[in-house]
Formats: sequence, structure tokens, C-alpha cells
Amino acid sequence: MLTPTSMGCACSRATYLDRAMPTFFFDIHDGKWIYDDVGVECENIAEACRHAKRALPAIALDNISQDDDRHAITVIVTDNDRRPVYTASLIIIGMMIS
Repeated sequence: MLTPTSMGCACSRATYLDRAMPTFFFDIHDGKWIYDDVGVECENIAEACRHAKRALPAIALDNISQDDDRHAITVIVTDNDRRPVYTASLIIIGMMIS
């Protein structure tokens, strides 16, 4: 399953200017919880929020079946202390028109 942590983005596991960047975790709710136990280092919360928003369409493409007309995926971003700092959702609603 594609997850925000596995996608790769501007966030990285490197240090920035010889200082460790904060680690953020991207937990996914897609009918069930998938908890991120690895995390990703991002320069700041804004970068982690962008990462979460970019991940949602890719997660949807990877996980929604062709005949699934109603689906919601939520990413909850938590900080290194596992406190929620941001949430983003993607809701897909499809309907046949005849």
C-alpha cells in the first residue's frame, strides 16, 4: 500500500544545515487505521502539511477500486510526540448518469 511515508517528497531523512529536522508521522484512515511507525523529517509543519496533501491523490489511485463510488481517505499528521498537528481528507463520490 502506498503511504505518505513511502512516497518521497521534499521531506527527507537527512539533516538540514547540521541540525536534525522534526519528524512527522502520517497516519491514514482508509476504512481502517494504518499507523505510520517510521515518520518523515520535514523542515517545518507547513512542509509536512504539503506532503500530506500531495499524498492523498496517490493513495486514492493506489487503493480505490473501479466500482467504489463513495470513498474517504484521511491523513492525520502528528509531531514527534504524536500530537495531531494537521489533518487532510480526500472524498470521492461518483454517480452513474444514464
